[in-house]
Amino acid sequence: MKNSIVSKIMLLILFSGLVAFAFEFNVKPAKAWTGTVYIRADGSIDPPDAPIITSDNMTYTLTDNIVTSGNGIVVERNNIIIDGAGLTLQGPGTGAYVQGVDLTERTNVTVRNLNIIGFHASIFMMESYNCKIHSNNLLNNSNCGIGLAHSDNNIIFNNNITNNPTGIIVYNSMNNKIYHNNFFNNALQAASKDSVNYWDNGYPSGGNYWSDYRGTDEKSGPDQNQPESDGIGDTPYSIYSEGPTALDNYPLMNVVPEFSLTLMLLEFLILVTVTLVFIQKRQNRKTKP
Repeated sequence: MKNSIVSKIMLLILFSGLVAFAFEFNVKPAKAWTGTVYIRADGSIDPPDAPIITSDNMTYTLTDNIVTSGNGIVVERNNIIIDGAGLTLQGPGTGAYVQGVDLTERTNVTVRNLNIIGFHASIFMMESYNCKIHSNNLLNNSNCGIGLAHSDNNIIFNNNITNNPTGIIVYNSMNNKIYHNNFFNNALQAASKDSVNYWDNGYPSGGNYWSDYRGTDEKSGPDQNQPESDGIGDTPYSIYSEGPTALDNYPLMNVVPEFSLTLMLLEFLILVTVTLVFIQKRQNRKTKP
């Protein structure tokens, strides 16, 4: 009896802590809509009951988490914004060739504020141009966090890219800017093939945070030859490349500030949220007559 009471108290403390963190970091309740969402070329949302709303056919905002065994969101319309509102897009996590957000042949699409977990790639870009990918958490995919192929002039910034076989794969893509992202514990942080891109935002803005960077910060300045440290590594970070050399010339020594206090907790809470979704669904099946 005593052990039972202690266990309940510990569970209550844990639950209270999770609730507090959920409110603090804007993680939504453990519920989810199931299926694939299409944003059609005419601006319509298919199916109509999908948890995405728009008032102008330009900004599309999620209103609920999405769990799917196929693709998550397939975008067929240009010149739009997809705002995840801090919600989660959960894939099958089995290595199936499905994408979290598919931007194939899209132009000027922004994807922001979305947690995308367990796909082949969180965001897939094929012949995609002038898109912006920012303020997303992209983790635990079977291939990569972001995949670009034959895609030019895109900007990728302020994302957490975590625990993927490869963080970002860039193939035959030019003039993309990739900076102020956190690359954390990917087996291969980034890969570039037959591509020429910018992996930093110049000095003093800097490049990306790489969890496996082993350089020092003893110097400063555009050439990193001035006295005193500046939060930027003194030597470039080398990206795995087949073809032209790919370098982050100004690797950040610390996690990008927007995420420095929340990165690990947020990822943990996302996983807790998704786990609770599946537990609730299983319980609902058991209680059905």
